[in-house]
Amino acid sequence: MTHVSDLMSPITSVISMTQSVAEAAQFLSGEDDAVLVLGMTNQPRGLITEEAVAQVIAEYPETWPKKRCACVIPEELEFVRPDDTAEEVIRLYKDGGARPLTVVENDYAVGILYPNPVFLESLEQPESRMSGSSE
Repeated sequence: MTHVSDLMSPITSVISMTQSVAEAAQFLSGEDDAVLVLGMTNQPRGLITEEAVAQVIAEYPETWPKKRCACVIPEELEFVRPDDTAEEVIRLYKDGGARPLTVVENDYAVGILYPNPVFLESLEQPESRMSGSSE
């Protein structure tokens, strides 16, 4: 059985929720697909992706560089744990769409789970295991 810890990527870019979206966008122009956003107590608050930045630019073409990261992330942190299974993540994606997820352990972000490794893993698994069937 494959777990999130087997598929997650390291966190390579971190930004404060009080920093600007323009600053987050600078991280995204490199190899990063998502930037981890930390709250005032250094707890994970969410991820900012290129898609999220593009949406802010479209909604606020004149003022987007001054918008804070806190405006881009959801109110509730959406996360998975290292010991969650790939099957559990697939169900989460079916409910809310495929997107990068923060991997949290003991209230701290320990990685980022991107959809591609999860889907590649699901393709390598027999259908009965991925569907939850016991046959």
